[in-house]
Amino acid sequence: MPAEDGALVPYGVQANRNAAAASGGETTGSWARDLLRGLASIAAMTPAQAAASPSEFRAFVAVVREGFRSATGALADEAGALGLTEARLEGVQRRHADANTALAAQIAGVEEVDLAEVLTRLKATETTLQASYAAIGRLGDLSLARFLR
Repeated sequence: MPAEDGALVPYGVQANRNAAAASGGETTGSWARDLLRGLASIAAMTPAQAAASPSEFRAFVAVVREGFRSATGALADEAGALGLTEARLEGVQRRHADANTALAAQIAGVEEVDLAEVLTRLKATETTLQASYAAIGRLGDLSLARFLR
């Protein structure tokens, strides 16, 4: 998502892959899929399967447990990455609000002019210009003879 000039801020959680986290161990590459796979594996087990081969059942449970641990760690990493992104976007939002306030003040300075003050300043400038033109006009009339008189 574009956040400010030339800065893209990626965000979000994908269902089919990790965004910022890296899953470890036997993984599908998505903490969400890993959680669903573990839950589906446990749901598909029957008591008869568990009793038939206790050693295979322990190995199976160990693999599912490690999958849950990996998914939990990746989920925590994703939550941390989303927190950092949120903090970054809040900073961008503050800067945008500050710029908006500054621009609104500038527009107000142009659109909401005090006409009485503008007319007073304009009249003072006109008076100053007339005085300077009169002085320049008198300089043209000066001569050495008039100066010595």
